[in-house]
Amino acid sequence: MRAGRPATGWKLSYTAALVGVALVVLVVIAWLANRTAKPSSSNSAGKSQPGPGVSSTSQQAAMVAIPPGHFQMGSPASEQGRYDDEGPQHDVQITRGFSMDATEVTSEAYRAFVLANAEWQKGRAGSQFVTNLYLNDWSGNDYPSGKGNHPVAYVSWYAAHAYCTWAGKRLPTEAEWEYAARAGTTTAYWWGDNLNEAFANNSRLGTVPVGARERTNGWGLSDILGNVWEWTSTLYRPYPYRADDGREDPNGGGARVFRGSSWTYLPRLLRAALRSGYEPAYCSTYGGFRCVQWCF
Repeated sequence: MRAGRPATGWKLSYTAALVGVALVVLVVIAWLANRTAKPSSSNSAGKSQPGPGVSSTSQQAAMVAIPPGHFQMGSPASEQGRYDDEGPQHDVQITRGFSMDATEVTSEAYRAFVLANAEWQKGRAGSQFVTNLYLNDWSGNDYPSGKGNHPVAYVSWYAAHAYCTWAGKRLPTEAEWEYAARAGTTTAYWWGDNLNEAFANNSRLGTVPVGARERTNGWGLSDILGNVWEWTSTLYRPYPYRADDGREDPNGGGARVFRGSSWTYLPRLLRAALRSGYEPAYCSTYGGFRCVQWCF
């Protein structure tokens, strides 16, 4: 009997080892399956998480992470085509990183918003929030045929602000917008000092679908110049820019800053430093927006 014990003990140890290995393999498989089923919510893939009020069928726009830093806001006195309100050029510190929509908000995305928020449907928004041109090219809740992937236009600052809030985001400040548009450059356009029509839509023929690689700057933002003007959160006031001087008051009265120019403007109006101001109820075929959110 004793002679048989070592053999029996070896068999038991071997069996136990096999069971242990099998358990480890099962744990690893379960861990891998869990990672596949539950992707990280850290935004490392450049996708925003659904915000309050966003329907389960509404696809969230891809977002680009913008790191903190500083830049020279405005244009130098020597820049060709410069307007007086672009100066004096001054240093601005972006102290906190943020994520920005890689593209302008599309008509398809905006339709999801108006379907979820009846008060922002065409003909229902109060006149204090929009002009009679609000969603002028839409038929009821339907955008123009074939333009679902074009930037939405004919939206007021109030409407853009409401959309961003619904999506769990916000409008960029004027400083954030220019910092992101420049993408580390100091030239008139993000690609240099001379207009290249391949890099921005100013065709005068209308909007084009968002997201073209050739119209995307070094930080991954498409159509940041051209296609449509973009609302910012900022009240239109003289430089130097200061976020704490009341110009970022969401309830403040007066014109709000429009940036980036559009499909119908001359080259000098596509420059990164160009700024314009319009009353917040203003709606135009040239005007749209994109959103941001904190990420650092």
